Amino acid sequence: MDVAQLVLLFFCAYLLSRLFVVSRLPERIVYLLVTRELKFATLIFLLISLTAGLSVLIPNAITAITVLPIITLLERQWAQHGKDHRARVTTALALAVIYGANIGGVGAITATPANGVLVAYTTLQQIDGGGLLRFDRWLRWGLPLAAVLVVIGWMVIMFTLAGKHSDEKVEPMDHWLAPKLRAQRYAMWLAAAFFISAFALSSSMGYFPQKQVLGVTVALTLALIVVLFALPVRQEAGTRPLLRPSEVASNLPLRGLLFVAGFVVLATVLVTLGAVQAIAALLSHALPADLHSFSATALIALITSFATEALSNTVVQLGMFETIQAHGAGSEGMIYPLLAATLSCTCAFMSPLATGVNGLVFGEMRGASLWRMLLAGVLMNLAAALTIAAWVHWIVN
Repeated sequence: MDVAQLVLLFFCAYLLSRLFVVSRLPERIVYLLVTRELKFATLIFLLISLTAGLSVLIPNAITAITVLPIITLLERQWAQHGKDHRARVTTALALAVIYGANIGGVGAITATPANGVLVAYTTLQQIDGGGLLRFDRWLRWGLPLAAVLVVIGWMVIMFTLAGKHSDEKVEPMDHWLAPKLRAQRYAMWLAAAFFISAFALSSSMGYFPQKQVLGVTVALTLALIVVLFALPVRQEAGTRPLLRPSEVASNLPLRGLLFVAGFVVLATVLVTLGAVQAIAALLSHALPADLHSFSATALIALITSFATEALSNTVVQLGMFETIQAHGAGSEGMIYPLLAATLSCTCAFMSPLATGVNGLVFGEMRGASLWRMLLAGVLMNLAAALTIAAWVHWIVN
């Protein structure tokens, strides 16, 4: 029942993400933030915080797609600067979105496909989730973890890329008239309603019959579909639904999606060739016998994060799952090392190969520097992996 509910919540989150895109709500939010003069350091912090916040509500890859046009527009302010200066700024802007979108994926169970893989794996392997794999419980520890990682990500970007430009002024974007649309108000209200109802329904799983709670979840999902696609709403261009069927997959960035598609093909080929089993075999002697110590959790997080940089995060995640399960062999608390691996394969920041978000943003930001991304990513991977390990071991456990 929990899994069926999560599938419905994932579906609702995607529909809301499309409403965000169509109503241009993220553009409006950024416009309100940059209509006054800002320091570059403040802009980077606002971008990474906004992207992480959006990724908690909607899937992180969709968040990246939503924010990409905004940073592309911001980047034009440095068109007349020197090549090195512009490369630093462009890379910093790109990494703010990459870090924020990946970090937001740890904040909610519906925020990234990797969390869905964890749910599916534990269900198929009949691993006790200890109540962790619920929307409400995940939020209680996921949101604070995401907030900590946002601060760490901002500090890494400023230290490695933007330190010398931290006091540089970002011009007000009064010339960019992000529209104020009625649909934006509906999008905010529906997002708030989704967040509150998803939390309440997930929490009620432990107190009411699961079939009844699932029935209410189905009813609310159908209600959202009706509100989005069938209910006429007065808007600037006349009365129309908030979403049309053609808008469910429209206005997606082609170049970035080609990067993602290439990584999906790569992951499929690697799985077919037995990469998951090969990774499990290589790691079988790397992990200690006791998987519940902090050192073991940290090792799992570090291995997962850095292995993801060279391979698909899904392939590494499944390889780590097999290794962990072989070591644990059904012992209690198996969910915690699996959780550390899941969070770490989402929080891989070095290369475009690591996650779909990385490839999507790097593919679209033509001026971003790969070697600068790698340098900043090494520090971010280390800091994020150790933070995740500490969080799983002392806060979640």
